[in-house]
Amino acid sequence: MIRIVIINCWLLLANWATAQQDINASIQHGGLVRNYTIHLPTGYNGTTNSYPLVLNLHGYGSNRHQQALVSEMNDVADTAAFIVVYPDGTFDLTGKRYWNANYNNVLDDIGFLNTLVDSLVVNYAINSNRVYSTGYSNGAIMSHTLACESTNKFAAVASVAGTMAIGQQSSCSPSRAIPVLHIHGTSDAIVPYEGNSLLIAVDSLINHWINLNGLDSTPTTTTIPNIDTTDNCTAVSYEYGLSTNTPVQLIKITGGRHTWAGSTIQQGFGTSGDFEASSVIWNFFNRHSLPTAVTKVAFAHNLVKQFYSPYAGRLSWQSDLVDYQVQLFNTLGQPLAQTSGQAGDNDWQLPDLSTGIYIAVFQTANTQQSIKFTISN
Repeated sequence: MIRIVIINCWLLLANWATAQQDINASIQHGGLVRNYTIHLPTGYNGTTNSYPLVLNLHGYGSNRHQQALVSEMNDVADTAAFIVVYPDGTFDLTGKRYWNANYNNVLDDIGFLNTLVDSLVVNYAINSNRVYSTGYSNGAIMSHTLACESTNKFAAVASVAGTMAIGQQSSCSPSRAIPVLHIHGTSDAIVPYEGNSLLIAVDSLINHWINLNGLDSTPTTTTIPNIDTTDNCTAVSYEYGLSTNTPVQLIKITGGRHTWAGSTIQQGFGTSGDFEASSVIWNFFNRHSLPTAVTKVAFAHNLVKQFYSPYAGRLSWQSDLVDYQVQLFNTLGQPLAQTSGQAGDNDWQLPDLSTGIYIAVFQTANTQQSIKFTISN
């Protein structure tokens, strides 16, 4: 049976404070309660859906709180005005948290992270065209998996110190080319730059995305200034397809270890102090978005007075207007169905839809109102 959950626009816009804050929350997926922390940036409010969203995934044996400390991305989010969320992986047989990034049926982390994004887009003022994933180590590998499997949700991905599982390339079939940034140290002993029996080499990873994105293999090379001469590291950026919408970038840290560049928590030998990975990642993300989709506009009371769904598979609303059009879109902005609306009570039998987020757009010649809703099993 289809269940439709409606988010009341007035409540959605009024519930959130304007100061930056961290909110610990949970969501159920696959019979498990999955925890996450969402950081709302300074000045956040729910009156516009312009805020980008960044998933920041922890490494093996770590957790969401440690990832926030190591990456220090909240500071970047407050300055650049984006939302960052830190989910927790689940425990493996040894009791350590991890992400199932290797396409097996043990745990559906791909589905969990997609469901989490859907939930956040409904409940927060997020621009669904600007959703990104980054991660560290095992979380980096998971971000590459999302780039393979969920290009309809993620506009770009970035990874630090994590590549792909051996054999994963053959299973990677993204529905579109996707921008990718990768940061890796040559002295990484946990995820070796040259790869090992479990993980592919960094060069193989970069070639994988260059080929999938159809890019020229000659990079634009930029030496990153050696600001910190005490870190025993130097860094060079290699950018492929710089003039395209789907570039691939590698930042190679000679002497860098299994660390998050610029992290004050990991400060010391083998952690590059020449740049901050979180700032570089955001600057990369900020250049990219999904193909244009329908976005939420200011609430227009004379268009829709109430919006609700008393019956499964149907949308119902009240309006003061005599004649207007109603269109149904998915989050990629693809039109799915349309109908006309009249004054008073309206009831619309929806087409057969899969679970996910949809947008109903009510439009006249002079104004429009967009309302998001979720369909779930």
